[in-house]
Amino acid sequence: MINSSEFALFVTGFDWQVPESELLRLFQQVGDVIGLKVTKQADGSPAAIITMASMQDAEDAILKYDGTHYRSVILRVRKAA
Repeated sequence: MINSSEFALFVTGFDWQVPESELLRLFQQVGDVIGLKVTKQADGSPAAIITMASMQDAEDAILKYDGTHYRSVILRVRKAA
């Protein structure tokens, strides 16, 4: 059995005004999203854990969004630890 945490992404670089539904729509453009949770980092800034349905979806999301400009900031997308 494959552990779905292998397909989890850690996303930073957005602000608290971005609704979860907007993040969901953004990542659904590259694949199936099976989970999304917005949390607070130690410095108080937001971060999201987004679980994709497959490793390919996760890799596609990293390639498409890491380092891209989004709402005047730069998104950082990497595999969740």
